[in-house]
Amino acid sequence: MRVDTPAPNVVPKVRGGVQLEWHTRGVNLEIAIDSPDDVNFFAEDIQGDEDPVEEEFNESSVARWIDRISG
Repeated sequence: MRVDTPAPNVVPKVRGGVQLEWHTRGVNLEIAIDSPDDVNFFAEDIQGDEDPVEEEFNESSVARWIDRISG
């Protein structure tokens, strides 16, 4: 996260782990942490024409989405 990134909602998962969620600036970003080796993310721009992204955690991909919600 950046200094100007809003705090996420932290949601406990039913089977353990947590999910970090941001729903701001027309972006839905969710990072699901099931274990240190099992981290996935989902992101979508609800105002754009891009397809939603759902994949294993990739720091550079997530950083681009974090930039979009920061400001």
